[in-house]
Amino acid sequence: MLRKLTHDDVERMFDQLANRGVDSALQERRDIQGQFNQRGLLHSSMYVQGVEQASRTILRKAVSDSMQLLTDVVARKELAYEQIKGPVLSRITNIAHRLANLVAEANQQMPQTLEMNKIRAEYEQIVKHAISDFEVGMIDGRPARSSQNVALHIGGDMSGIVQVAGDGAHQITTQTRIDHGIDLPAFAEELAALRQTICPHITNADQAIAAGRIAEAEVAAKAQDLEKTNSSLAAIGKDAARWLANTAKEIGSKLVVDYFEKHCGL
Repeated sequence: MLRKLTHDDVERMFDQLANRGVDSALQERRDIQGQFNQRGLLHSSMYVQGVEQASRTILRKAVSDSMQLLTDVVARKELAYEQIKGPVLSRITNIAHRLANLVAEANQQMPQTLEMNKIRAEYEQIVKHAISDFEVGMIDGRPARSSQNVALHIGGDMSGIVQVAGDGAHQITTQTRIDHGIDLPAFAEELAALRQTICPHITNADQAIAAGRIAEAEVAAKAQDLEKTNSSLAAIGKDAARWLANTAKEIGSKLVVDYFEKHCGL
């Protein structure tokens, strides 16, 4: 029989989500830093914007995961939402602040690139809107849309991220395939290979923008955010998409080639 959830359990689960998001952002910043350093563009505005795009994508994924976890915790009916609202909101907001700080550190190299007060406010708004949407969807203190027969399996040492089981339940642990049969981890690897190939050969602003979209889609795919992956790639113009698809063919990135051919009419 599963033991009852405690306030400490909830706080630890949300701390884990926060740390996972920040760790992902740190790794993405290191990757972006290395790529731009190789090209001698580490002190360019494109580097700062790349870090900000990656951080914003990771924040949205962390907030989405947090809202799903909150839904499943409240659905267990062991802790009322009002009992855990404060600690949960504090921890999700902390993710936004920590990711904004990573962007600020990059922005110090080009202090005129981004208005950090605006970035911090936008990050906080992402959290506030998510909480607001969650509360609007509540009925009699419970989520209107929740998992059925929810069981949160909590390890004694809390070393692993919470797993949610039951009919229709969300699972926070890593999945290998999600919507529409797209293998997002494999897709992310191909996007990373494409990004690394094209970066040294960028010759104009359109190509630079397209490279940024590829990086954004790569981060989203790693975070298993299918909607963000699609929206990032959809923003690429047809000429740039043709250039990217041709390069993807040259390096054998079949999933990327298939994507561009299907969605861009190439």
